[in-house]
Amino acid sequence: MTISKKKWGRSTAKKERVVRDAIPKDDTASDIKSYVLNAKSVTPYDLASKFNIRMSVAKKMLREYAIDGEIVPFIHEGGVSVYTTPETMEKHGQERSQQIEVVASTIKNTPLMTDEMESAIDTASEDVPVKPGRAARKKREEREKKAKKKPKPKPEAVEEVEEEPKKKPEKKAKPKKKEKKAPERPDLEVTEISGIGPKTADSLTNAGFDSVRAISEADPDELADKVDGVGSKGAADMVYEAKKMIQELEGEELPEISDIKGIGPTLEKRLILAHYDSLKALADAEAEEVAQKVEGITVDGARRIIKEAKDLLK
Repeated sequence: MTISKKKWGRSTAKKERVVRDAIPKDDTASDIKSYVLNAKSVTPYDLASKFNIRMSVAKKMLREYAIDGEIVPFIHEGGVSVYTTPETMEKHGQERSQQIEVVASTIKNTPLMTDEMESAIDTASEDVPVKPGRAARKKREEREKKAKKKPKPKPEAVEEVEEEPKKKPEKKAKPKKKEKKAPERPDLEVTEISGIGPKTADSLTNAGFDSVRAISEADPDELADKVDGVGSKGAADMVYEAKKMIQELEGEELPEISDIKGIGPTLEKRLILAHYDSLKALADAEAEEVAQKVEGITVDGARRIIKEAKDLLK
């Protein structure tokens, strides 16, 4: 009977193997250098094919040899450089030899290593948390149970000492409190928002959005309907910028939704435009509702975001 083991993440050993495979061994590096210095012309593709190394590693090694002055770039075709030795360059009077021209003509215009492949290699070398095994979890639970069962030490009995009664000071008449006026909330003019000129500012003021705070509290769709020359996207960007400016103006240092792991600038903007502009709003929301209103969030992702918002508010 075969029992499958669930993979909770990439192990450290696997990560080390991925990094190790990307770096040639000393003897291989020595062979590569000997081949490069003796060849009349060489490209990253030649090294990758002959020595079974990655294209990115081949490019890096040739660049390092060129920096040291051991080889020089001779031709650059299709995003790939052809290298040769300084002696060969001097011998041919800095002219392209027929053999090098043939090599250059065979180079493919499409790079072998794409951005997606480079990104995949970088991801493979990142640290990934590994969930502890069943035995480790069991030991941890047992330690926690033992810690709970230990009786708390009883406080030592303290003898009571009679203190002489203190004379109560005579109460002074409390001065009447002056009624405090509610402090005015700071605000800014609408022209402080990037992209709003005098003409748009007049249209906003005529529609009742005469300050940055008024715009920050508005619904993007309502603003687009009431203000001439402002579309849905422009209204959404305007409301988003206004909310950020008010937060900075009031000097709020409370945790923000951007403190939740996995929420970048784009997703933060979508949440704010959907009126989830604070941790409190997210903590009180339903996962299904968030997933429906915010593009790019699944129900499971919404549950995780809501849970982290509640944890940050504790």
